[in-house]
Amino acid sequence: MHSTSNVRLVNEQRCRVRELNGFHKTHRVPTENNDHTQRFVAKIAHADIGEDLDVRFADFRKHLGLKRIDLNVSAPISGEGKISTPDFEYVVSVRLDDDPADAVWRREIRNFEEAAPLLTPQFAAVFGKLFDAVEMDTDAQIDVEALIDTVEENESSEILINYDRTATWCDLSIKGVPAVMSVRSEQILLRALQPMTPASLLKSFLNLQSQVMSINPGLPE
Repeated sequence: MHSTSNVRLVNEQRCRVRELNGFHKTHRVPTENNDHTQRFVAKIAHADIGEDLDVRFADFRKHLGLKRIDLNVSAPISGEGKISTPDFEYVVSVRLDDDPADAVWRREIRNFEEAAPLLTPQFAAVFGKLFDAVEMDTDAQIDVEALIDTVEENESSEILINYDRTATWCDLSIKGVPAVMSVRSEQILLRALQPMTPASLLKSFLNLQSQVMSINPGLPE
């Protein structure tokens, strides 16, 4: 199985700023997105992030069999909290959306050297079908133009491709795989088209990655 050290399982959800626990009647909903309003949202989301960490902490003990010594919890700071385990990091954050009336919850699993712990029923019992994307940062820039040309020259009936006129990105999909892989010069993003368990999501990512690499070895692994 390919290295997963720079891969992240991701979910982002939006809520109204006024729905955060720290929002009081005397507060005003932001009308701009700037450093001040970002700090405001981070402050009023402090308790919400703490509650999320409490739930995950209990779930990690119950379903993954982890002990206190295995769980290093970083309390919410600047809108972000984290739990580090021997196998992965769980990070939860809240930030102001481009629409300043909304906040964005981001939850991710990162820094896992092996995918195996994330493919278990126990891991699925913790997160269910929460995650809907896989992000992978690349060490070297991807030649998106070359990738597009290679896929088109291959003329595979299994791999479908779409791209912009300047070839700054391309979207790849494989028949039968309910996900789309978006490739940019410095990042690969897989978006699920239907709810998936973490195991199914990771396997879909690795499957698409492997299929594309078979015709374009330059794609990072």
